[in-house]
Amino acid sequence: MKHLFAVIVSVPDPKGPRAWENLAMQFPSHVQIGNTPETSKPLEELDLPTPSVGLLMGARFPVFVAGEILVVNLDGRELFGRGRKPSKWGVEFEEFATIEEALERAASVKLGA
Repeated sequence: MKHLFAVIVSVPDPKGPRAWENLAMQFPSHVQIGNTPETSKPLEELDLPTPSVGLLMGARFPVFVAGEILVVNLDGRELFGRGRKPSKWGVEFEEFATIEEALERAASVKLGA
């Protein structure tokens, strides 16, 4: 199987008008009650009322971060993890044939070069 290394080089400003282009719904599997991580519980363990329509909580979180490296197939879809495809989102990315090239580019992105 052929693959490439994609480096996310730019994402929309999270406070800018294009922020929504890099946000997706994510439903929590745990809820923290209190101020410490020890108070985190799986949703199934919470004694929540069962409304007739159902209880649904969610929030939008960034899909990609600048400097992130993905292993993608030749169609540009992530091979491991969530199967994301950078070209479907409002991010800029570059593809490389070797991990060394990708690491170098990712480091320059993180340093702001």
